[in-house]
Amino acid sequence: CKHKKEIISMIRSIAERTAETSETFGSPPMDGDVARRAFNLVEEQWQGADEETRQSIVEALFVLNGDKTLAMLDTLMNDPDPWLRMRVIELLGTLDDDRLPEFVASYITDEDEMVRQTVEWVLESKGSSFSSLNT
Repeated sequence: CKHKKEIISMIRSIAERTAETSETFGSPPMDGDVARRAFNLVEEQWQGADEETRQSIVEALFVLNGDKTLAMLDTLMNDPDPWLRMRVIELLGTLDDDRLPEFVASYITDEDEMVRQTVEWVLESKGSSFSSLNT
């Protein structure tokens, strides 16, 4: 599993450097097909991955395609296991992306109290509150 994490981190670094180079020098961004294939490769590693590797997976996926990552995470949040839903919310609490507070807050009404409490904790730790997101 350590090698998976290293490969995923390497893919993320390449995507980040490509984006930085594109912004700095006006060069083309990562080829769409390459980014799509890299995203799919990283996403496939989710099943059976440990918590640390899942952290690397989500970080890499956000660099490759943040919107598609949110769609994947939304699917995971439909899992019947509240522990998995709670862990996804906790994991998102470690990331820095402007889309996350609204995404996390959308689960404030989860059927499981543990998940709702985790949502509140993540929003508070990020300086957001559910009420401020709805005003």
